[in-house]
Amino acid sequence: DLHSFPTRRSSDLFVTPTSHRGNELVYIISGDMICEIENEEVCMTTGDSLVIEAGMAHRFRNESERDVEVLMVRLMP
Repeated sequence: DLHSFPTRRSSDLFVTPTSHRGNELVYIISGDMICEIENEEVCMTTGDSLVIEAGMAHRFRNESERDVEVLMVRLMP
């Protein structure tokens, strides 16, 4: 199954680490966000993308004053 959804949030993105059975593509449509994967921080901005492999603990933070719009696509096994 393929799941996608845009997310528009401020500083309260996904605070609790989570993981999935499938890979997840994260694409920043606008704004800035910090993606923490397995305790390693990746700073992302408009146009950036990354793939989070299945089973990897991750969470997202927005420490800016602006909203961030994110497209997340999950490919579930």
